[in-house]
Amino acid sequence: MHVEPAAPVGFVDAHVELAALRAAALPGDVGVACRAVLQELRTALPFTWAVVLRLQGERATVLAVYPAPLAGIDGGAAWEPLDAAELLLARSGEPSIAGELRHVAGDQSPLTRLPAYGVRSIARVPLFAGGAVVGAAVLCADAPTAFSARDGLALERYVRALGSRIEAGAQVARGVEPSPPGPLSPGRGEGESEPASASEVRDARAILAPLEHASASSAAPAIDSARMAALGDFVTGVAHELNNPLTTILGYAQLLDTLPPGEQPRAAETIAREAQRAGRVLRRLLQFGRMEPPRAEAVDVNAVIARVVEVRRTPLAANGVQVELALHALPVVRGDQYQLEQVVLNVIANAQQALQPRGGTVRIGSAVVDERVRVTVDDDGPGIAPEQRAQVFEPFFTTRGVGEGAGLGLATAYGIVRAHGGAIWVEAAPGGGARFVVELPIADEAPLAPGAAPEAERGGGERVLVVEGDAAVRSLVTEILGSAGYAPLSAASVHEAGERLASGRFELVVAAARLADGPGSALAERIASDAAASGERAVLLLVGGDAGAARAAGAGWLPRPFTASELRQAARAALRSR
Repeated sequence: MHVEPAAPVGFVDAHVELAALRAAALPGDVGVACRAVLQELRTALPFTWAVVLRLQGERATVLAVYPAPLAGIDGGAAWEPLDAAELLLARSGEPSIAGELRHVAGDQSPLTRLPAYGVRSIARVPLFAGGAVVGAAVLCADAPTAFSARDGLALERYVRALGSRIEAGAQVARGVEPSPPGPLSPGRGEGESEPASASEVRDARAILAPLEHASASSAAPAIDSARMAALGDFVTGVAHELNNPLTTILGYAQLLDTLPPGEQPRAAETIAREAQRAGRVLRRLLQFGRMEPPRAEAVDVNAVIARVVEVRRTPLAANGVQVELALHALPVVRGDQYQLEQVVLNVIANAQQALQPRGGTVRIGSAVVDERVRVTVDDDGPGIAPEQRAQVFEPFFTTRGVGEGAGLGLATAYGIVRAHGGAIWVEAAPGGGARFVVELPIADEAPLAPGAAPEAERGGGERVLVVEGDAAVRSLVTEILGSAGYAPLSAASVHEAGERLASGRFELVVAAARLADGPGSALAERIASDAAASGERAVLLLVGGDAGAARAAGAGWLPRPFTASELRQAARAALRSR
């Protein structure tokens, strides 16, 4: 039975700690440090919403929330007494995980309101300073039983340094000169927690050592320079991937009215296909930034592998790399086929690099192991040294020379696989070289395969308000919904939408997540708070990145770019959810 390997230690832990060090350098603003750590934590442990609390006696004060306020909980909020779970954590110093949340009448903490906002799972870990509990980090998820004991351990490891930051902030507030915290100290008393392993301490201190002996102002330029250089390589690659489909789209759009009638449908189809290709590039970029969750659809993993291999076979052969497939029948997994394509592509690209300059063989296999779909990618290259295996999935880690890569491919693959509830690791290949293993959970029930969904239901004359600041997108959405049997009206801003809503009845509001005079999520919250007067209006937000605000506002959401069919289906689903 396979035991999932631990998340990479060296860079991720150090990067979280580095974010805390740099953010905490802002005068007196402990909340910025806490939010920075929560933001970095999301790259390793997916969650819906999180909060860091300072605990003082039976009083809780919110230091930071991420990604946005929820249930009226924002930075600076305070309450007392603590609820039962918070009080137990403060007194015992023990973490806790709950997977079937229910509202508890009588508790004073606003955290008890979270089930009403769709939260079903919660993980709490204490934050220590000098052996005392000074705070708590709380992670929430929409799915029941979303957190495991393993996740709790990972959470504790990533946020342990915040306890000393919170205590230092409290000392500053009291006018006391804070003592410098150790960068890796968990802040617990003797015997209360196992310390970091020697390898963890060595890996993280190797990165943090320059900061321990220099001011934040002197260290920051070097750190920023290194990250910006790697980021520049990444952006250059993304720009190249986008330029190709955009060139095709622009060219065919300009030629469309000059082509013979028989050629115009093919040109229009090419424009649509290349636009979807550009959209996939953007979604991969958002996934790298951990801003977009995977789509839930039935995915044939063997088909994903076959498509990627077919696309890469010629360039691989040109580099002397041969591909051998050993694919076995697999059940479907639930996920995003385009993101999983990116995983396979990045792992194969890594194997190709390992085989340069002499070439070699890449063997790709698939099977069902321990009720999970397993994909293996072996190469007969030089292999990966054992001491480097824990680092290969770290962002910006690379063994290649300067200018030969930014070290982002495997980090991206790691993020995608984790977001799908799976695991990815590297080990020695049986015949020498390296073996990358990807495991994904099998779908509990077979959903509709991609492209096999029935035709979206047409509207029945429902009035729809389209709120979109971009005139072209506003016109497009209005036309799609109008042609589907809805009665759409449009507004260009939150203010104009408010006037429309006050003067007429609408069953559905389709709004951009970002508008010039305010977020669409604020409009959704206003509608939800006035549900009785609004006639239970449904809200669908068109998001270009993080959908967390849409979920927090209780709204449906549709990622951009979207097809006409996806918009019609999302509108129908939103109306059904009222």
